[in-house]
Amino acid sequence: MAVGDDNARAQRLYERLGYRTTGIFDVTEYDWTADDGTLHHARESDQLLLKQLRIDDVSERG
Repeated sequence: MAVGDDNARAQRLYERLGYRTTGIFDVTEYDWTADDGTLHHARESDQLLLKQLRIDDVSERG
């Protein structure tokens, strides 16, 4: 799971759900075109989160 560096509320939610920060950060850059034809460039920085699953959590899902 990844959460944006600028989204502290989402990070707190994921941590309450059992995810833990890894200290690993990822930067993604991409271009996109708006409906009016304007070209935009975006850069997103995310922190990767992990959640340890128990074996019975996985086996219940089949």
